[in-house]
Amino acid sequence: MRQKGPTKFLDFLLNDCTRTWHVGSVRRGVDRVHAGKGIGLINPDGKRILDLAIAHDLAACSTFFAKRESQKVTYASGGRRTKVDHILVRRAALKTVRDVKVIPGEDVASQHRPLVADLSIPLPTRPKVGTEPRIRWWRLRGSERNELRRAVLETGLPDPAGPLNEIWRGVAQTILRCAKETLGETKGGTRGDKSAWFWNEEVQAAVKRKKEAYKLWQKTRAPEHLTACRKLKRLAKTVVAKVKNAEMDALYEKLDGPEGEKIAIRLAKARHRASLDIRVVKTEC
Repeated sequence: MRQKGPTKFLDFLLNDCTRTWHVGSVRRGVDRVHAGKGIGLINPDGKRILDLAIAHDLAACSTFFAKRESQKVTYASGGRRTKVDHILVRRAALKTVRDVKVIPGEDVASQHRPLVADLSIPLPTRPKVGTEPRIRWWRLRGSERNELRRAVLETGLPDPAGPLNEIWRGVAQTILRCAKETLGETKGGTRGDKSAWFWNEEVQAAVKRKKEAYKLWQKTRAPEHLTACRKLKRLAKTVVAKVKNAEMDALYEKLDGPEGEKIAIRLAKARHRASLDIRVVKTEC
């Protein structure tokens, strides 16, 4: 039976357990496909499978690993013990096979023990996806809104007497530059599952102090630093819970107001997007 592997050069050939493929323990001039670590004597069926391996540049994996006889016997009955099952791979992929052994005490067929191969298959490298930073517009509320207005007014807008396109381009550049300085930017990429809708400056400061204390304890392993780390961890949890509850109370108040239906629809859409397996689909134009 031929089994396609996960890569184009890694194929498996598993022999039929109804035949007796004895490849023996002697190389007999077939060093590339037989390493001489088998058991017993070769028979005509075993010679045919070695001829097949030579013709297709395959390797009998179990003959390349030194094992106890109990870990090589795949068939045992009436005092007879032999190896009739084999796993063959392309010779170029033999380096991916880390171990081949038989599991005693387990049966996959009548009097046949399972033959197991451990593989180390290199995963393809994922291409690096270019990301673009984004302005944190969701922070535009309360004091941040007033801060952005003040920054834009202090920077100044372009003269409205010039060409219209140039005016709009200058206005957009000024607002974007002030927004980046006031609201900050993300690192780009897809949005994670972290609930950042209540992540304000108070929470950020508490989490930052907790992380700094943890890093300090990791370096020193001092008991006093561990105590401080645990204290700041409890404090951060308290701050997160307090801010989250405050945001939830404000949300419930909005749901009871005239804009409640629109907010509920947005929440439903956000929950639906979060339940999807595919977040981003990129196409090449």
